[in-house]
Amino acid sequence: MSLAVIFVVGFFGLGMALTIATVALVGLNKNYNTNSGNQTFYTAESAVKESTYQYIKSKGSIILDGDVYAQDINNSTDNVIVDESDPIFTYITATATNTLTNRQVKYKLERIPGSMTFSYAIFASGELTMHGGAGLDIDCVDGTIICNDFPLGASVFSNEDITLHGNPRIEGGAYSAGEITGNDHFIDDGLHDSNVGIKSISVPTIDLQPYHDEATASSTLFSTPAQANTYLASHSTGTVFIEQDTGTTAIQHKDLDGTLVTQNSLDLSQGTYGTTDFSRAALIVEGGLDIGSNTIINGIVYVEGTTKFVGNGIINGVLISKGGIEVEGGGSIEINYNPDISQEFQNIPGLDETPIITNWQEQ
Repeated sequence: MSLAVIFVVGFFGLGMALTIATVALVGLNKNYNTNSGNQTFYTAESAVKESTYQYIKSKGSIILDGDVYAQDINNSTDNVIVDESDPIFTYITATATNTLTNRQVKYKLERIPGSMTFSYAIFASGELTMHGGAGLDIDCVDGTIICNDFPLGASVFSNEDITLHGNPRIEGGAYSAGEITGNDHFIDDGLHDSNVGIKSISVPTIDLQPYHDEATASSTLFSTPAQANTYLASHSTGTVFIEQDTGTTAIQHKDLDGTLVTQNSLDLSQGTYGTTDFSRAALIVEGGLDIGSNTIINGIVYVEGTTKFVGNGIINGVLISKGGIEVEGGGSIEINYNPDISQEFQNIPGLDETPIITNWQEQ
């Protein structure tokens, strides 16, 4: 009887020991696989981070393929691929592999922040509002790039809401990362907002220093709007830079073939301003911009504040207004967009060209 008891107890004891050992082995195996996966992930993550750092530091002037550091502390092999086939975005992908796992980390970078804004006739980072009786006509003008191959040029884009009061007229597509409310009288390409997946896009930044230097060199740097108006009464070319950063610069019945920069707000009317050279800005306004009746602007218009249309105006180029756009009733606004802007803007003096990370994923 004692031998039977001893046998049974020993049998169960052995079984429990084997079960515990098996569970422990499975746990160790899981931990090993987890640690192995973590090792390859961290290898891929550090590789893509280092590659991205080097890419941003060099502002995209070099292409990195292969290893990016001398020592692999996780005993994994790694490989980095930089894909610049997209005209706007760069994709940097790092893959790490060891004997058990394979992990991949991908970063999406916008080579020049705000590139997408130059693909639209009108871009507002803030809200775009139109009032009853207002008309917004957007046309695409063929350059070296054919309009039919570049559909976005005849469109308006807002990172916030587009609000239409009293049935204004829009001819051209309207895109909003917020919501589009109200009724339009006529839209060629329809309405597209966040409800159908529209996402906000980054905003470009332009440093004023190159224009300040140009104006200094050509004696067209003015401390007050009055001095600038006196100059424009008898001159119509060059880079005109107004340093006063308070109040409003009012210019009317003048013509300027060149670049106009104001560090305060600008009230522009009755004249022709700007440059058809899309490799530089035509108008840079640190404050808000009011565009009055019978105003023609040629080129790229860049406004830090809000842009208001209070009469009939024509822009042969593109409008980028970071603070938003408001179109008063009774006016008719015409934007003639040239798709060549989407390529030539990259040479604008002062444009921040430091790549930014817009998205990342791992698997």
